[in-house]
Amino acid sequence: NGTVRLKDIWLGEDGGIGDLSSYAYIRTAELNGTLYFRARNTEKGLEVASTDGTAANTGLVTDIAPGAASSD
Repeated sequence: NGTVRLKDIWLGEDGGIGDLSSYAYIRTAELNGTLYFRARNTEKGLEVASTDGTAANTGLVTDIAPGAASSD
């Protein structure tokens, strides 16, 4: 019922999707039952993460731009 956290994919204060008030919208895409979204931390910057709705299959897709430079 409602929205719940499946998994903390990037531990610490600097991880997550960021300050929601700073985004005009959250970039997401769904393909074959998998939701793709942006997530950020200080080590990897902004990268693509995904979930199928289970904790086991929630996390970073790949580090497209290695380092804190981001893939945005």
